[in-house]
Amino acid sequence: MRRLIGCLMGVVAMVPVCAMATPSTAQTVELTDAQALAVSDMMLSAGDLLAAESLLNDILQSDDVDIRIGALFQLGRVAAMRGNYDTAERYFLTILKFHPDMTPVRLELAQVYMLTGQYGLADFNLRLVLADKNLLPGVANRVRSLINAARQRKNWSVNAGLSIVPDSNINNATGRAQECINFGFGIMCRPLEQENSGVGLRYSLGGDYYLRLTNRWGIKNSAHLSAIDFATSRYDDYSLYLASGPRYLMSRGYVSLQPFTQMRWYAGKYYSTV
Repeated sequence: MRRLIGCLMGVVAMVPVCAMATPSTAQTVELTDAQALAVSDMMLSAGDLLAAESLLNDILQSDDVDIRIGALFQLGRVAAMRGNYDTAERYFLTILKFHPDMTPVRLELAQVYMLTGQYGLADFNLRLVLADKNLLPGVANRVRSLINAARQRKNWSVNAGLSIVPDSNINNATGRAQECINFGFGIMCRPLEQENSGVGLRYSLGGDYYLRLTNRWGIKNSAHLSAIDFATSRYDDYSLYLASGPRYLMSRGYVSLQPFTQMRWYAGKYYSTV
């Protein structure tokens, strides 16, 4: 139980409304931890951060794990409202470390990242929020708007991939033992390379950098490398893609036009350019 001295301005139905009470008639009210958490939430909505923080620090010692998590979440909101974004981030990440499926916490964290200009992290967390199948339609629409805003504001993006590639015919052999040609005066045959199998490693790394010229216009620069490596280098396949061109931001995305070039190396040797 938590003891509050005086009136609580009727912020919760379980607490007697004493807005008209004088100091001589003020009462001492006993609240459970759950009630105190509800009161602190209403204090936050009313903008009384100091009182909410004091109450939340008290119930952080609760024996109920859910109450402690709720208090930590509200303290994160207090920190964010005060502009202490590092503290807010720490509180939210502490909760998500043990409860990664808590959508409201992740949404608050994403908004902290938006406010601090970390648009890549904001985009990542907002997409996780949007994956929640129980998200209310109104909240989902707001999250989509935030995702669009984050993607438009960030100046760079990076992507990477890694996978194992088993191949039963890495040399693209026909499967026939020999090839024969009839020259009219006789048939000449030559043996064909047999199928070789192997396990390769496919990896890719790419990124985009946006050079802003105005709020709407900029230059999008892209570079992407993809490769397949086998134990025998004669089957290695590398390609490099480079592109650059203007990009125009719209309210729900962007349009870009990028001339590009693509180079390829096969078996350790230069192969072609597009």
